Amino acid sequence: MTHHGGFMSYRIDNFIDGETTESRSERFGAIFDPATGQLQGTVALSTAAECLDAIASAERADLVVTMH
Repeated sequence: MTHHGGFMSYRIDNFIDGETTESRSERFGAIFDPATGQLQGTVALSTAAECLDAIASAERADLVVTMH
């Protein structure tokens, strides 16, 4: 989290294979507080490769759960 002009802002990256990983994308979306309209942080707009990594991770996790 970082402090900007009286409020805390944050950045959401990817969570793949049980770990938070910084996105390689240079694109981010804004996160706004719906009550105030104030910018609260940003979220990574992941690359296609990162999306495929996340899907593969979820499929592996599903196999583990299904096998137990």
